[in-house]
Amino acid sequence: YASFSPDGKYIAISNDDNSIQIWLIDPKSILNNVENNPDSRNAWKLDIEAKQKFNIDLNYFEDRIEDSHFCILRANSENDTIQKIKYFFKAIEYFDYVFKVAKDSLPQNELLKIKNEVSNVYKELAIISLYKRDFKDALEYIQSGLTANPANGLLLVYKAISLLYDNQFDKTKEIILTLKGKPVE
Repeated sequence: YASFSPDGKYIAISNDDNSIQIWLIDPKSILNNVENNPDSRNAWKLDIEAKQKFNIDLNYFEDRIEDSHFCILRANSENDTIQKIKYFFKAIEYFDYVFKVAKDSLPQNELLKIKNEVSNVYKELAIISLYKRDFKDALEYIQSGLTANPANGLLLVYKAISLLYDNQFDKTKEIILTLKGKPVE
């Protein structure tokens, strides 16, 4: 498989020996050689950041991931809470599409990044709900975020806060004891 950059200067080629090579159109100049990559049979599986670095076309799924990132950036710069929420939900919609259609063919490192980003989007939605004192919605967002990434410790902290405000003291205590002595990132 091969993929050209939009400016025609680079080409990414997957080889039968499980490697990916990024070439200047002058084939004497290999810029990057990824050895023993089990995903190399599909050149589009090359890391999105590497493709952007070498200005190689992103495939449809990678475009949706980038659309998600754009929505998150827009949400984070938005002052209007309703618009912010709409951008976050649009980002989740793009991420969900990628999960449903391409999760079996995306490299593991990309899937982990996406799961972490989805978890963080739900965290942001939970924070908005907490500010509005809508603890039911906050708990739903937190649960969705933990489903995407169970290791998101901040979501557990926000869950404890939500439960505390909802007078669920025993569940709050369980979470606090679970987190006790552990770093939360």
